[in-house]
Amino acid sequence: NMKIKLAHGFANVEKNNFGSYLHLVMVEPEYRGKGIATKLMNKVLDKAPRPIYLLTDGEFGSDPERLIEFYSRFGFKKQKQRKKDGYPYNYNMVLY
Repeated sequence: NMKIKLAHGFANVEKNNFGSYLHLVMVEPEYRGKGIATKLMNKVLDKAPRPIYLLTDGEFGSDPERLIEFYSRFGFKKQKQRKKDGYPYNYNMVLY
Protein backbone atom coordinates (compact mmCIF):
# COMPACT_ATOMS: atom_id res chain seq x y z
CA ASN A 1 0.00 0.00 0.00
CA MET A 2 1.02 3.57 -0.67
CA LYS A 3 0.03 6.12 1.96
CA ILE A 4 0.34 9.76 0.98
CA LYS A 5 0.18 12.26 3.81
CA LEU A 6 -0.18 16.02 3.90
CA ALA A 7 -1.03 18.23 6.84
CA HIS A 8 -4.72 17.60 7.60
CA GLY A 9 -5.22 14.89 4.97
CA PHE A 10 -4.10 11.57 3.54
CA ALA A 11 -4.71 9.16 0.66
CA ASN A 12 -4.41 5.39 0.62
CA VAL A 13 -3.62 3.62 -2.66
CA GLU A 14 -3.00 -0.08 -3.22
CA LYS A 15 -0.66 -0.97 -6.07
CA ASN A 16 -1.31 -4.42 -7.53
CA ASN A 17 -1.07 -6.47 -10.72
CA PHE A 18 -4.06 -4.60 -12.19
CA GLY A 19 -2.66 -1.09 -11.67
CA SER A 20 -3.84 0.74 -8.56
CA TYR A 21 -6.91 1.02 -6.39
CA LEU A 22 -7.59 4.32 -4.63
CA HIS A 23 -9.13 3.29 -1.32
CA LEU A 24 -9.48 6.66 0.33
CA VAL A 25 -8.81 10.37 0.13
CA MET A 26 -9.55 11.98 3.49
CA VAL A 27 -9.29 15.59 4.63
CA GLU A 28 -10.11 16.71 8.15
CA PRO A 29 -13.57 18.35 8.03
CA GLU A 30 -12.44 21.79 9.21
CA TYR A 31 -9.82 21.91 6.41
CA ARG A 32 -12.03 20.89 3.48
CA GLY A 33 -12.38 23.32 0.60
CA LYS A 34 -8.77 24.52 0.92
CA GLY A 35 -7.21 22.46 -1.90
CA ILE A 36 -5.77 19.68 0.26
CA ALA A 37 -7.67 16.90 -1.56
CA THR A 38 -6.51 18.30 -4.90
CA LYS A 39 -2.88 18.27 -3.71
CA LEU A 40 -3.33 14.68 -2.50
CA MET A 41 -4.80 13.64 -5.85
CA ASN A 42 -1.93 15.24 -7.74
CA LYS A 43 0.51 13.16 -5.66
CA VAL A 44 -1.58 10.02 -6.29
CA LEU A 45 -1.51 10.70 -10.04
CA ASP A 46 2.26 11.22 -9.94
CA LYS A 47 2.98 7.97 -8.09
CA ALA A 48 0.23 5.40 -8.74
CA PRO A 49 0.49 2.98 -11.68
CA ARG A 50 -2.36 3.14 -14.22
CA PRO A 51 -5.10 2.22 -14.49
CA ILE A 52 -6.36 3.62 -11.20
CA TYR A 53 -9.72 2.30 -10.00
CA LEU A 54 -11.96 3.73 -7.28
CA LEU A 55 -15.44 3.42 -5.83
CA THR A 56 -17.40 6.57 -5.00
CA ASP A 57 -20.18 4.79 -3.11
CA GLY A 58 -19.85 3.92 0.53
CA GLU A 59 -17.23 6.41 1.72
CA PHE A 60 -18.10 7.61 5.21
CA GLY A 61 -20.66 10.41 4.99
CA SER A 62 -19.80 11.19 1.39
CA ASP A 63 -22.05 12.38 -1.40
CA PRO A 64 -21.36 10.04 -4.36
CA GLU A 65 -22.33 12.65 -6.98
CA ARG A 66 -19.97 15.20 -5.43
CA LEU A 67 -17.18 12.61 -5.41
CA ILE A 68 -17.83 11.73 -9.06
CA GLU A 69 -17.57 15.42 -9.93
CA PHE A 70 -14.32 15.73 -7.93
CA TYR A 71 -12.60 12.69 -9.45
CA SER A 72 -13.80 13.61 -12.96
CA ARG A 73 -11.65 16.75 -12.74
CA PHE A 74 -8.60 14.46 -12.72
CA GLY A 75 -9.70 12.49 -15.77
CA PHE A 76 -11.48 9.59 -14.07
CA LYS A 77 -14.37 8.24 -16.12
CA LYS A 78 -17.55 6.90 -14.61
CA GLN A 79 -18.16 3.20 -15.19
CA LYS A 80 -21.10 1.01 -14.47
CA GLN A 81 -20.43 -0.19 -10.94
CA ARG A 82 -18.80 -3.57 -11.28
CA LYS A 83 -16.12 -5.97 -10.30
CA LYS A 84 -13.76 -6.59 -13.21
CA ASP A 85 -12.93 -10.19 -13.93
CA GLY A 86 -10.15 -11.09 -11.56
CA TYR A 87 -10.04 -7.61 -10.05
CA PRO A 88 -10.37 -7.77 -6.27
CA TYR A 89 -12.50 -4.65 -5.68
CA ASN A 90 -15.71 -3.09 -6.85
CA TYR A 91 -15.22 0.17 -8.71
CA ASN A 92 -17.30 2.72 -10.59
CA MET A 93 -14.60 5.08 -11.85
CA VAL A 94 -11.30 4.46 -13.62
CA LEU A 95 -8.38 6.49 -14.99
CA TYR A 96 -6.38 4.80 -17.73
